[in-house]
Amino acid sequence: MDQANELNKLRKKLDKLKKKGANARFTKLHSLLESFGCKFNIRGSHYTYIHSTLDYPFTVVKPHGGKSQVDIKDLEKAIGQMEIILELKEIKIEEKRDRQ
Repeated sequence: MDQANELNKLRKKLDKLKKKGANARFTKLHSLLESFGCKFNIRGSHYTYIHSTLDYPFTVVKPHGGKSQVDIKDLEKAIGQMEIILELKEIKIEEKRDRQ
């Protein structure tokens, strides 16, 4: 699959998650972060995600106590990080095209 198509699919999935807003489920967010290439460590309900293009890790708290929706602040933080990853990947693709 061509890299640009892959990025478009990731962007569509990210846009879909954004539309969910406060109703976004942790399982969907976690799955999407993995699709973006994020690795994670777990300590209790705290999932710390890292990505090779990001300067620092970020944490998302897995909902518990009967809840399945992600805290809106954690969701916004994760979305911001995924947008950065997408932008950096797009820049790499453009640079590669320019060299050809």
